[in-house]
Amino acid sequence: MKQRWAPGFTIVELLIVVVVIAILVAITVVSYNGITKQTAEAAVKSHLNDVAAQMRLELHDSYAFPSTLPANLTATSNVTVQVKSAGVEMHYAGLTPVQNGVLFSVICQNLIDSGVGKGQDQGGNVQDYITGCGNWNYNKVQIGGWDNEVWDTPVDVQQLRDYGNTFTTNTAYHKVGHESTVKTFYNTLADNFLRQGGASPLTSFWDYWASPESGGVSYEALPDGQKADYYCAEAQSKRVSSVIWHVTQTNNIATGPC
Repeated sequence: MKQRWAPGFTIVELLIVVVVIAILVAITVVSYNGITKQTAEAAVKSHLNDVAAQMRLELHDSYAFPSTLPANLTATSNVTVQVKSAGVEMHYAGLTPVQNGVLFSVICQNLIDSGVGKGQDQGGNVQDYITGCGNWNYNKVQIGGWDNEVWDTPVDVQQLRDYGNTFTTNTAYHKVGHESTVKTFYNTLADNFLRQGGASPLTSFWDYWASPESGGVSYEALPDGQKADYYCAEAQSKRVSSVIWHVTQTNNIATGPC
């Protein structure tokens, strides 16, 4: 007499079912997250479009971009938005490679003079973490302070951002202040340089010792610039915190913070 097996699933069949279910769940989650992110991005960009339009009106009426969000613009329940920077500065065009380097040096020194290189240590004391831009040679520049960084040409602006965003120190008492100061300094340097007409990569600075007798690459003064109004407004989704976009006076809406 033949033995009859009770109907049921084998282990292999059960494993196949589990794998299929897991795949379907993963696809559903990815699709849901993708749709959620797309919705969040659409809401953020829509709000920035409104901000850009209102900022243009403010410039037309008041001859300046406001430093805060116009009163008739309010963030929705899903989006927060704020004006991160606004003002008037000089803008340059048609710079030679050396003038491009000179603009970089001017902006770098202005940041130091305005205190952007300063930060607080753990005890609340103000420290000069970045103190100077100099030792100028046509092919390199040094940004000095607690950490001296030499930049050899060509210098791409993204290199500055990457350095600032990844800078670390092992000194616990100064870690937060030092790292945040370096990050802010290098990102602000990159932003201001490009906004004022600088071109990336920088391919030449100048030789501080240059003269008709000794040769070298001579310093070239900046040409006459034009005053230009600027602003940067930043919007972030409350539902998907990683969704951050910004808009500037060019009306260009782009991903990422100001």
